[in-house]
Amino acid sequence: MSPYAFKSCCATLCALSLFACSRQPSTQELRTVRLSDLPLTASDSTLILRWPQFLLASVPGRFLWGERGDVITLISSGSSLDTVGDSMVEVTLGLDRLVAADRTSDGTLGVLDSSGQVVVRESRSREMWSFRSERLNPAGDLAVSQRRVFLLLEGDLPDRPAVAAYSLNGGEAGTWGRVGTGGILQANTNGGGITACPDGLVYYSYINSREIFRVDPTEEGSDSRAVTKSATFEESSASQVRRAYREGQESHSVGPVIQLALRASRVLALHCSDDGILFRQVAHPGHGGAVVEAWDPASGTLLGSFDTGQGVLMDVQDQVLYLGQVSEEESFVLERIHYELRSISDLKKI
Repeated sequence: MSPYAFKSCCATLCALSLFACSRQPSTQELRTVRLSDLPLTASDSTLILRWPQFLLASVPGRFLWGERGDVITLISSGSSLDTVGDSMVEVTLGLDRLVAADRTSDGTLGVLDSSGQVVVRESRSREMWSFRSERLNPAGDLAVSQRRVFLLLEGDLPDRPAVAAYSLNGGEAGTWGRVGTGGILQANTNGGGITACPDGLVYYSYINSREIFRVDPTEEGSDSRAVTKSATFEESSASQVRRAYREGQESHSVGPVIQLALRASRVLALHCSDDGILFRQVAHPGHGGAVVEAWDPASGTLLGSFDTGQGVLMDVQDQVLYLGQVSEEESFVLERIHYELRSISDLKKI
């Protein structure tokens, strides 16, 4: 199943508002305003862009589009997206199909391909490093901080670490958590995510996980800790996952695993904003669309949630959420949703 086909399937499921187990009540609440959409109008006829495996908001008005083995720069005119003709060949040279990418606020870029190869380009010096994860479990996503790259591992070895950290030049710097059976689902479907927040903490959530887990890079070898837990998230049990995996091996098909994933709630994306808010997109079975949850990781409380229809959350920057979807004309459209956090006391005065 192609990334676009599965993403479209993911985006057809809806979500209900979710609730959190609060440790300390948050004093903030989320408010959102929809901005105008940006349709893709690629003027370069040699480029055929269908659906990005990732799309990163770069400097204001610019985006990095990753598809197949290429990273293309897009520029916004304010009413549409267009290509500017430059492909980041120096970053993608020798890479297989791209899987994920991330960039820091100052522009350091990390790219992951399907073979486990990681390329990092430092923003100031433009120096580049390339390394391959030697972990038995493959990597499904990555997050980049100022000094490290964090890989979210997946696959059929549930007792292996969930997260492996590397220095920018590829030296392993620590591991945290356990993959669990969610790694089996995630290895066969698109979903889950890992993200680094401005305070240096790293968060991850597997595709079938009601929790968001926290990693403190200063505590190497410590266990990851759940900081949020959704009450309405429908998980696939470990026994269900193992059964579907065995059926798939016997039939030489990923069908049983994918079917099981589609019958439960699924994490589609996880991003941390510049102001330290976690935005997690979730699809639920039996409903037509998806929802984005906004979590305060410090208190573990849900600040708000809103429907995203068929949009897939791609990135968050400067208080704007960027969601990709396909229009009725089957062309790519980038949706923009501006958010702000208002104090609850101020809201009561309105």
